[in-house]
Amino acid sequence: MQHIKNYHSLYELLEDPSKINAFVGGIVHSHTRKSPLKYSNIKNLDISPELQSDLKKKYNLYLFAFLFCRGLEIVVVLLLTKLGIEYVI
Repeated sequence: MQHIKNYHSLYELLEDPSKINAFVGGIVHSHTRKSPLKYSNIKNLDISPELQSDLKKKYNLYLFAFLFCRGLEIVVVLLLTKLGIEYVI
């Protein structure tokens, strides 16, 4: 029964395009920006009104994806330095 509940929640996540847009936006911005967008700066972006609306509605997913990717980058760099591989910026 637990397996069905997990599948159902995944289906609900993939069913709502605003959640996907916000999550993918956070992933993309984690690799292209130094810091995440502030909620108040979303309206100044040169993107479609639909995407602006999605980012405003699901800003928490955007921020989670951004910070998760940054944390993952830190873990990878720490693992590489522990293995003796130099990371050149």
